[in-house]
Amino acid sequence: MTPPQDGEPRPLRTARTVKHALAPGSATAVAEFRLESPRRPAREWVFQVDAPFAVTDVTGDDVGKWSAGQGNLTVTLREPAAV
Repeated sequence: MTPPQDGEPRPLRTARTVKHALAPGSATAVAEFRLESPRRPAREWVFQVDAPFAVTDVTGDDVGKWSAGQGNLTVTLREPAAV
């Protein structure tokens, strides 16, 4: 996904739930987001992931595939997200 141009609205990100689990030597966090593209349908979302975090799963109604590596998470949808 290309970055928004000047004057173009940015995607709305809303955290719905976040769950944390702590254990000796490890921590787990599960976050749910709803993402919307106000101007045009989005086919792919790219996120920056901070170094200490590792993405282990991505699920969603229209998630086609996802990949994580080198500080990025890329989520490709089966169909462009409706506006």
